[in-house]
Amino acid sequence: MESNVSEAVLEAGRALDIPEAVTRAFVRRLRPCVHLCPYGSLPEELKKDARPAARALGPVHLPEGAEAPLHLPHLMTIDCAAIPAGSLDIAFPADGHLVVFGSVTNGAACGVIHVPAGTETVERQPDKKRMDPYETYHDPFPLYAVPGTTTEPGAQAGGGRKSRSLASGSAGGCGPSRGTGCRLRQHRAPDARSP
Repeated sequence: MESNVSEAVLEAGRALDIPEAVTRAFVRRLRPCVHLCPYGSLPEELKKDARPAARALGPVHLPEGAEAPLHLPHLMTIDCAAIPAGSLDIAFPADGHLVVFGSVTNGAACGVIHVPAGTETVERQPDKKRMDPYETYHDPFPLYAVPGTTTEPGAQAGGGRKSRSLASGSAGGCGPSRGTGCRLRQHRAPDARSP
């Protein structure tokens, strides 16, 4: 985590008389992230040089024959090269596209496919027979990358009890959070050298 963010949080904790142990525990849960925002939501200083980093909604473009969860709506396609380098603390592809599928009515249903740079794609139609009837088609719109900070999933759930036990020194460390169950699939272009 950037030291200026950590220091700002620690300073705010001191100003609010929050026990140092609680504030440091919170700082340990901070993670770098990239917010994907519509142009109108960008900070003014980023608008001049802004370039789209993702396309939300609309038709999905995938390699011909790629296995995809077409029963789920296309949420967005992220241009990996447009995400600022070093802005995430996870393994993130440097190029290509991440195609994200998911249901807004069933948050547990999702899928992500990485399409390597230079891979030919075609527009694919959703499997409307298997889609949730409440999912509707919307026109696509661009999203722009804004590096930021967030907390781990679940960092605020039960925060009061955890904060009290941290302040008293009786709480142990925090374990890893559970994910949503989304799987990343890697699309591999056919290799001419393979039989």
